[in-house]
Amino acid sequence: MTTNVVKMVPKTSFTETEAAELTRLLGLVAKDKGSWPTQECFLAADRATPRWAAEVVITNPSWEEWENNLHLTEPPKVLLIMYGTEGGKGTFKPHWTLPGSRGQLKESIADTVWRVGKKEIGGVEVDYLDQILMDHKWIPGEHPDGAQVLSLYVKCRARGVVETENRKFWPLNKLPELDNPNGIHCRNLRKCFGGVVAAKLLPTHTVDP
Repeated sequence: MTTNVVKMVPKTSFTETEAAELTRLLGLVAKDKGSWPTQECFLAADRATPRWAAEVVITNPSWEEWENNLHLTEPPKVLLIMYGTEGGKGTFKPHWTLPGSRGQLKESIADTVWRVGKKEIGGVEVDYLDQILMDHKWIPGEHPDGAQVLSLYVKCRARGVVETENRKFWPLNKLPELDNPNGIHCRNLRKCFGGVVAAKLLPTHTVDP
């Protein structure tokens, strides 16, 4: 019986094949900034970075306002951003999605959330409210890029969010149903809010007329 031996590059987390693909990509990018990474490059990057991502859940009204006002029984709207560019491939085609990012080395969830606010949402200050609503482990075949990270849907508060053409609050029952990963994000958001809405509407809560 023959066993395939995967050869690793010493002192790295790359296989020899992945290292060769990354080297090739860097050479292509040096010549053409629009060069598209191969699947091997994506897999190599996936191995080299932390395997969790913060999916930033910002609401309107804010989490605090919605949870503390018993008159608000409908789920709050959720902030989505337009991601991708015209002519992009795969997940880089324009589509609405949750703002988020993989955690970088030595980053806490709060650090990642802050960075997402500044870079992805656009100069917005975002705070992590110390609660993970749910998590989702991407399995092979779910994500177009082959990513297999653990997505953490985290409750956040933003200051000074102004809606634009590429940054809008969406009602939970009207989230844009597009291809993965957005379709999975939509489904998971409904699960997140299903629990918090049910808890708020327990019979122990009474609303004065």
